[in-house]
Amino acid sequence: MKEIKYFTLIPLQLLLMYLLGSVVLLYTDSIVILQLSEFICMLVPFLLAIFWFKDVLINDWKKINISWWKIGICTLIGVAVLEIVALLIYNNLPAFPDTTGSEYILFSSLSTTQKLFYFLFSTSALLTAVTEEINFRYLFLGRYTKFNKVLGLILSSILFGLAHYFIEFQLLSCLPYMAMGLVLGIIYMFTKNIWSVIFIHVTTNLFFAVLILLFNW
Repeated sequence: MKEIKYFTLIPLQLLLMYLLGSVVLLYTDSIVILQLSEFICMLVPFLLAIFWFKDVLINDWKKINISWWKIGICTLIGVAVLEIVALLIYNNLPAFPDTTGSEYILFSSLSTTQKLFYFLFSTSALLTAVTEEINFRYLFLGRYTKFNKVLGLILSSILFGLAHYFIEFQLLSCLPYMAMGLVLGIIYMFTKNIWSVIFIHVTTNLFFAVLILLFNW
């Protein structure tokens, strides 16, 4: 029973996003409030992940034996590889309907204070990066597929991609995320340290959060 509960992290996050998002939409279409609800949905699994796997995080942190400037360079290289691979696949996919246009219009009408709150709540992407790495890399790939690492790498990458289905509600749109999961999985298998992929994933999500803010200010 204890082992089974670990796999509730991502399903719990998706369920909360669906339920809370549906309730909020009944009362408001404010993207700040919607972003707040998303933040709450990602905060709960994040706190559970930190609590359940604190020993893993602490132990792997202690195993880091390179300087911070080297960590920074390795992280940036990882982010670059991640984005290049995803971009190569995304550029060869058919065009998807634009489901975000109305959000951009609403965003442009927000006050500066509202935009700052929106950006603050957008940091939920950093929380989910930690949750996803613990779930897909450490838990699924590292612990439960030791019998066949190649199969574990493939399955964890597919599941990681499918977890992002609700971004565009298109199965094909999951392919770039599957490729990113594959890259992150290979890095984790090579480093055997959860922080190596957390650094890359968090930096990637932070990069896009900043881009969204800059392009829609």
